Amino acid sequence: MKLILSEGYEPRNATLSLQNGQPMYYTDTPLQMINRTTTIYRAEPNQVQPMTQDGSPQFQFAPMAQIEWHKFDSTILRFDGSEFDSDSLFRTTGFGWYGSSRIFVAPDGKEYKWKLGTWDLSLYTNDGSRQLVADYHRSWLGMFGDSWLEIFPSGAHMTDIVVITFIYAEKIWRDKKRARRR
Repeated sequence: MKLILSEGYEPRNATLSLQNGQPMYYTDTPLQMINRTTTIYRAEPNQVQPMTQDGSPQFQFAPMAQIEWHKFDSTILRFDGSEFDSDSLFRTTGFGWYGSSRIFVAPDGKEYKWKLGTWDLSLYTNDGSRQLVADYHRSWLGMFGDSWLEIFPSGAHMTDIVVITFIYAEKIWRDKKRARRR
């Protein structure tokens, strides 16, 4: 599944749509000075509303998750009726120019690892197979072409968790890249 980001390379304020244009998720992060919160919405299946003025279908979205960003304290993630602080949900491992990898246990009981690379952000199974689950393709220089999150068949059973953890991992990755440039 290829989820194309509508707003270039800013996943915290974007619509994630299939290649045919059907929106699957959208994210909203209001501008605030401290404790910004990203809300992740999921398109409700079979909830197409009346057509818009341009004749395209209008989709109904429901809140799926929230990420409350904290600079000095642990970030808070809320989904599936639970609240987690990022320090307990993710553990860090390894070393890289753009930060350590982030490992988490998904609802299927398996461990997965977001690898924060120099040029890419990828999700793998954290076992001997190291199977690629998702891969983020950022537009070139943040200006040319689309950015997209590609979720492979090995991650199709947990698309929501991939999207939630991607939004978190991409922000960490972006912050590390920004800090490295200073």
